[in-house]
Amino acid sequence: MNTKNEPLLLEGGAELLVCDTIKLSLKMLKNQIASVRA
Repeated sequence: MNTKNEPLLLEGGAELLVCDTIKLSLKMLKNQIASVRA
């Protein structure tokens, strides 16, 4: 593995993780709103 690319990969991975977490939170929020309306 290229040591120069390691910090970049870690940063990108963290960004992806944050994106996934936000998407999951939004999905859960939508489900809650839907269940409240039902």
